[in-house]
Amino acid sequence: KRSSKSGRMDDRYTRPQGLYDHDDVDLKKLKRLIVKGKLAPCYPGKEQDLDECPICFLSYPSLNHSKCCNSGICT
Repeated sequence: KRSSKSGRMDDRYTRPQGLYDHDDVDLKKLKRLIVKGKLAPCYPGKEQDLDECPICFLSYPSLNHSKCCNSGICT
């Protein structure tokens, strides 16, 4: 979701949501890639009929897609 006032990405979606340990993640780089549109935002996973990640089996409003086979994967 983007903030309606500034058009910027909501900060809570630019960092991991706590599903896994992320000790080795560069949070500044992750945020920069999300804001530039190179990675999907870190939305919290849902158990609804959205796009399902084949690794964690949770559903997200948007997924990243690999270049080789266009498979979806969560951020």
